[in-house]
Amino acid sequence: MALTFIDLTNRTLRRFGGKEAAAASFDTSTDPEIRLAKDAVNDAILDINMYEFEWAFNVTATTLTMVAGTQRYTLPSDTKDVDMDTIMLNQSDALSVNQRWLPQIDYDHWVKNFSQRDGDATSSDYDTPSHVFRYPNNNLGFTKIPDQAYTVSYTRYVDPTTLSVSTDTTRIPDRYGQVIVNGACYYLNAKRGNSDQASMFRQEFAKGVSRMRTIETNDQYVRVKDRRMKRRRGSAAYIGNVTLT
Repeated sequence: MALTFIDLTNRTLRRFGGKEAAAASFDTSTDPEIRLAKDAVNDAILDINMYEFEWAFNVTATTLTMVAGTQRYTLPSDTKDVDMDTIMLNQSDALSVNQRWLPQIDYDHWVKNFSQRDGDATSSDYDTPSHVFRYPNNNLGFTKIPDQAYTVSYTRYVDPTTLSVSTDTTRIPDRYGQVIVNGACYYLNAKRGNSDQASMFRQEFAKGVSRMRTIETNDQYVRVKDRRMKRRRGSAAYIGNVTLT
């Protein structure tokens, strides 16, 4: 069961021997201690999301429906980043199109090679898009300009949502609840002026986030076979098999 806002807040309050928030009054409580703990939980969640740009738990699948004659598309407001290597034109029998990957070109390449063509295009020139690019403001652009309501699917990373009511949950997995609480305790101590306690919790919070990054990110060492020709004096040539990490 996902940890809720009230779960995380009460775990933080218990660290200080404080009175836990009641579910019935949590959303509207004016108790300064509870309000501080709620703010601290949200601050910790925001911090965790800023430590790593592409947390695996922030990935979501998204579908975009094109409009004939429209080249530029705004991303959803909670988008942190788009995995441009996952943009697929979806199969549709009605539109006579097969599913295929849309390779990315950079914005400068589009400007130099396709922007004039696309700018001069009329409805008779619209066609099935063959490439995708990103505008400087992060909007998605497609070339050629679509002639039908094609759908495109892609994965993106989303920003955290501020928790507000007792039943709200975070995308951060439950197994990292302790990390959130340590971060909240850091902020709560800092707001209280307890610098020594704040420093201790900050260190524990940083350690927890570091462990999260080890577990959640898929950093893989590139392993390369070195097959350069090598020679020994007085011997035949041989091929090296040196593994580099």
